[in-house]
Amino acid sequence: MRATGEFAYCVIRHSYPNGIELSLARSPEGLFFIGLKNPAWTLERGDEARARVAVDDAAGRSESATVVSSDTVLFTFWPRDAAAYSDLLSAGTRLTVADLSVTPHSMAWQFDLTGTRDALDALGRCVVGRGASATASVRK
Repeated sequence: MRATGEFAYCVIRHSYPNGIELSLARSPEGLFFIGLKNPAWTLERGDEARARVAVDDAAGRSESATVVSSDTVLFTFWPRDAAAYSDLLSAGTRLTVADLSVTPHSMAWQFDLTGTRDALDALGRCVVGRGASATASVRK
């Protein structure tokens, strides 16, 4: 919810064995978000970040992100890119985020996308329905 009490977004989260929680979210304005949360990170809120984001064997592209808390980075995609990323994730089997500029080492994190199509469908239904909790919950 926004500070005004209005519906802000729907989100799904999944914790992976690599220690990172991956979040996918959608807003009623058509924004799409990919969030990475790692309890081991100590980041500066408000810092800008960059990382290479790829689905399956594509080369990926450099995307901008914002540090939203000491352990979380959020990539925000405007509507023109949101549909493309949503389609890629729905059809993909692996998401890779590499060279995140705000972390001390430039390792690549990979996320299995099994069940992502169902999760993205649930996000879409959540945004349309604007459920009371504004959260879609889908487990793999």
